[in-house]
Amino acid sequence: MGYIKKTTTLFLLLLLAVSLISYGASTLFYQKSLASLNNELTTKNNNIQAIENTLNSMILNYSNLKDQYKLKLTREEELSEQYLGIKQQKTNLLEEKQSLSDNLNSTQRDLNEALLDISFLETKVTDLEITIENKDWLIENLSESLNDIEEDIEEICDDAESLNISDCEDYT
Repeated sequence: MGYIKKTTTLFLLLLLAVSLISYGASTLFYQKSLASLNNELTTKNNNIQAIENTLNSMILNYSNLKDQYKLKLTREEELSEQYLGIKQQKTNLLEEKQSLSDNLNSTQRDLNEALLDISFLETKVTDLEITIENKDWLIENLSESLNDIEEDIEEICDDAESLNISDCEDYT
């Protein structure tokens, strides 16, 4: 009977040692897993912050370009009004062609310069409109990326909270 008690005691001691080793190994495994998850979450949060800063910068640039576009549009309207005034002068000068031919040639040169300026400004306005469209497209893509990243963060936080690993707050 003494032999059975020793065997049982050794078995229980061996079972206790295996349990302690298993507990220690699982603790190390989960600690490493949580540290890795925390590092990934920090990296993604930093990436989101960088994207947000870039987006804010692009919004500011967009606002500046929009203001410049409005200014150029106002200038174009002023030039259009000037053009209409010059055209009216041209009509008057055509009626007085015989007596004012020298004056008409001078006005004609001014008109051609104004048309060149208008053409140049129209080209610039077209270029600015294209640039604004490109910026709008980029902002839309960055917003979609930001939304995707926020969804990823929410999923990570939900996973972390369901495992009672971390209490995620204000990650969005």
